[in-house]
Amino acid sequence: MNNILSKSPITIAATDYEKLAELVETTRVSMPELSSYLEQELDRAKIVSQADPASVQMGSSVRFHDHGSGRMHEIRLVYPADSSMAEGRLSVLTPVGSALLGQQAGSTALCRNAAGRLRSLTVMSVMPPDGAAP
Repeated sequence: MNNILSKSPITIAATDYEKLAELVETTRVSMPELSSYLEQELDRAKIVSQADPASVQMGSSVRFHDHGSGRMHEIRLVYPADSSMAEGRLSVLTPVGSALLGQQAGSTALCRNAAGRLRSLTVMSVMPPDGAAP
């Protein structure tokens, strides 16, 4: 099942792309469905040398509206080892994390929830990772 349905163009920094592609490979057997979500996003990404600080990159803080629940969320997009929902750090190796990757404020990404229902996520704001140029 295709769980990431977002089709808006996304850009990913080459350094993030390399690490994310490696993550896809290392999780392909242990977490095939989650690995596939991320791989779908990487397959359609434009790889750039320098990330646009306005787009969601690894380490970005993102405020988004989940149209399925009607709730606003604020998260920092991180690698799985750094994830902690209690601290607002969402793994890129989740359907929501993968869908948000590369999006910009105002764009809407689609993914499926655990029950298979479509979720629409609209990015409200993006703060670049700490240490990145604004």
